[in-house]
Amino acid sequence: MPRTVPALPGEPASSLPFSKVIEANGFVFLAGQIGDAPDSNGPVPGGIEVETRAALDNVGRLLSAVRLDYSDVVRCTVYLADFDDFPAMNAVYREYFPTDPPTRATVGVARLAVGARIEIEVTAAQPVAERRGARPGEPERAPAAWGRTVIQVPTISSSMATGRPLLETTIRRVC
Repeated sequence: MPRTVPALPGEPASSLPFSKVIEANGFVFLAGQIGDAPDSNGPVPGGIEVETRAALDNVGRLLSAVRLDYSDVVRCTVYLADFDDFPAMNAVYREYFPTDPPTRATVGVARLAVGARIEIEVTAAQPVAERRGARPGEPERAPAAWGRTVIQVPTISSSMATGRPLLETTIRRVC
């Protein structure tokens, strides 16, 4: 499975031992985002609504850096330090995913990094043209796997011993 760590224009490099974004096989995986302001070292003040909005804004900023948006998100995991915050978090979450929301799991945890109350992790699907490497104004190109993919094709032939039709499988390369 091809895997890349994309350049994130305007996004400061992380000093932590993980990538903020990974692109792999047509999907984009974002590291968990807390409700902090860019270049800060802790959650924004103001309660769970403000922190949820900041976390989702951070998700949106990373999606935008790889030319995606909230409509491309297919899976989301929300971690809450206090599950009593669920209704307030959910109200803000609905603002970002008003129709056809992604699948979601919400998990109550004992603690989150730097005293955050919420962390949100998402997986997005790249549109087909993006997966093929097409950018606005660029021609589409075939995936690197083309020419190496092996498929099995059923064929019918005659058995040499009986002369009756026989179903066989032929291995072919896709070019």
